[in-house]
Amino acid sequence: MTLWNGVRVPMTLLGGYLGAGKTTIVNHVLGAAGDEGRRIAVLVNDLGTVQVDAALIRARHDDTIELANGCICCSLVDGLAVALETLRQRPEPPDHVLVELSGVAEPGRVVPWASTAGFRLDGVVVVADADQIRDRASDPRLAGLVDAQLGAADLVLVTKTDLLGVNVDPEDGATDGLWRWLTDRTSAPAVVVVDGQVDVDVVLGPLVAAGRTTSGGLVRGSADSLHVDAAVQVGRVGRGQLVEAIAAVADLAGVVRVKGTVATDEGSVLVQVVGARATVTPWSGALISRLVVIALDDESLASAVDRLSGLTN
Repeated sequence: MTLWNGVRVPMTLLGGYLGAGKTTIVNHVLGAAGDEGRRIAVLVNDLGTVQVDAALIRARHDDTIELANGCICCSLVDGLAVALETLRQRPEPPDHVLVELSGVAEPGRVVPWASTAGFRLDGVVVVADADQIRDRASDPRLAGLVDAQLGAADLVLVTKTDLLGVNVDPEDGATDGLWRWLTDRTSAPAVVVVDGQVDVDVVLGPLVAAGRTTSGGLVRGSADSLHVDAAVQVGRVGRGQLVEAIAAVADLAGVVRVKGTVATDEGSVLVQVVGARATVTPWSGALISRLVVIALDDESLASAVDRLSGLTN
């Protein structure tokens, strides 16, 4: 029998150096995703760092915590292979898998695991602490690791900007040079995150397959976290034309995410963009003929929507 009837669960790899804020983000995403009805499987090195409300814990056995909101947490103590096999034994697949990598891991080396049976890579998200990352990159012992982590990123979450004591909003000219420094090392868009408060749609992508709609306007996760989103209806289109348009949208620096399902002349497809990573793959589920776009600013959003709106035949 085919595993999960052929469903391949999207997997997001969350990387970044020790102390960058990965676990804080995981805790936020786990709680927020459950509130939205998403069944998330979080794979972490230490279950004790996942601050789960005791009232949500339905069961705890071996190295797995089952939550009442449908989410689960599994330990990576015996390795990623064992954790993934534990997930494969479940009768129903989760909606998404989020893997918190070790602070000294190079995400690029883990990417192949996201293509093993039952899973597919959604994206590589790297957490960068604004107050430490440049000093770390100047240390000969760590420079290679920092470059490898940022180089593998499809999306960068910038944390601890408050510790710099200056204005670091990319909309205001990158006064301390952080944004120029990041641009020299990665083509991935960067999103400011304060206290782990980042919209789930930014980390995991919009849950559009289940018919979830976006606000269609400004979304503010915190005083320093800002993005905008819109939904674009797309009619039947040539697959080649769609692939070309999606690649062009992925090249827009301010676009963070695009996701949806579209009818093409070669059958239905699932469209996904995470930063500069873009994929168009066959889709056999419910067709919604809509693409949700998440961007960092109105100009990038408008450019993406304009390119995608022109697809309708």
